[in-house]
Amino acid sequence: MLTLRLLSLLLIEKKGDGVTQSKSAKPSKQEIIAAVSEPTKAKENVLRLEERSKLKPGLPLKDDGKIAFENDFFKGQAFLTVSGQL
Repeated sequence: MLTLRLLSLLLIEKKGDGVTQSKSAKPSKQEIIAAVSEPTKAKENVLRLEERSKLKPGLPLKDDGKIAFENDFFKGQAFLTVSGQL
């Protein structure tokens, strides 16, 4: 995962360099906005990837091995019928 992060940061840096070069060419306001939006989107994507990489698969467990329902919608064990799921 570290490699993906480094590649993403290099991509952001490269796009940032492109913004710097385009600003020195005296572009219009729309061109600057378009150039700045690319590295901004890339940064947002990297942040989303980092958040997703922190997620653990499966059910959250307490220290004693029981399922942790604290962050669940029902805050406790729930038994739903088919009609209750609709």
